[in-house]
Amino acid sequence: MTIGVYQSAAALTALERWQQASSHNIAASQVPGFKRQLAQVQSESKGEVRAGDLRPDEGIGGSFPSTRVSLDFATGEMVQTRRELDVAISGEGFLSVRLPDGREGFSRGGSLSLRGDRTLVTAEGFPVLGLGRGSVTIPAGGPVTINSPGEIRSE
Repeated sequence: MTIGVYQSAAALTALERWQQASSHNIAASQVPGFKRQLAQVQSESKGEVRAGDLRPDEGIGGSFPSTRVSLDFATGEMVQTRRELDVAISGEGFLSVRLPDGREGFSRGGSLSLRGDRTLVTAEGFPVLGLGRGSVTIPAGGPVTINSPGEIRSE
């Protein structure tokens, strides 16, 4: 058994995962609500490998590279759009939305708009959910404002 072949394969796999995370970060960096992926490459000991004429208490260390990918939830750059329904989430939190299959989903993209029936939706068209998990509907009237805590008001 050639330990070097297995270590090389593990190194290539670890580097492939690092490259995938880097590619994702570059490709999606201009998407509103983007969260970058952090790739941590480390070496993991997998015990000792017995080889050839070594004494019973001797072995070759089996250390293999691996990559762990996680999301960075740090607040990104905020750009003022001057649109009354655009929001930016600072710190922790997500917008709760209704997905097409009826399940609840979460988004950090804050480019919101009103459908014809005055339902508040994301740029993808997913209805934004309120505290009771129902769709947020804005009554007809004056301008719509969204304050810092996320309360929506229409005058």
